[in-house]
Amino acid sequence: MNTQLRSVLLLTGFALTGTLAITLTKQATEERIANNEAAYRSQLLREVLLDTRYDNEPWNEAISVDDESVSAIYPVTLGDATVGEVVQINTNSGYVGPITMLIATDVNARIIAVRVSKHQETPGLGDAIDRNKSGWIDVFSGASIETPPTWSLKRDGGDFDQITGATITSRAVVNAVHDALLYKTKD
Repeated sequence: MNTQLRSVLLLTGFALTGTLAITLTKQATEERIANNEAAYRSQLLREVLLDTRYDNEPWNEAISVDDESVSAIYPVTLGDATVGEVVQINTNSGYVGPITMLIATDVNARIIAVRVSKHQETPGLGDAIDRNKSGWIDVFSGASIETPPTWSLKRDGGDFDQITGATITSRAVVNAVHDALLYKTKD
């Protein structure tokens, strides 16, 4: 057998072995990854709903939304009564990249809590939007479309403090939370 054919067969063998290994690994870990993602979603849901009593699985009842920033709404019920909902909103206005948040509201469209579920903001500065890094995100609890009256940062004439050194990130979060409330009140 000539050297060129041997090299092609050897390379093909390595490629097939690598593909088989990746496929088997994916199959072996797929269920575990799905379970971990479900556990993470449940944890975020508990965090954003705080002490709200509910008996449904909002993640399983997602309402798809055809909107630029609102990607889904998750109804929260207790028995037959709606007790609130969780809005998933995305903004591309973060300093480093997109920010995805969950905003839980009660039946009066008052914010229960806001949690950031995904971001790439600068560690030590913009990552203070993460509840595990600082309590800044809690400033939205209890707010509604009317309260506070000016939905912008204090440096822009509004009612919200910014995270020191993270004006762009702070502005992106304030605007996204406001957009979620505006979306909820339009109809």
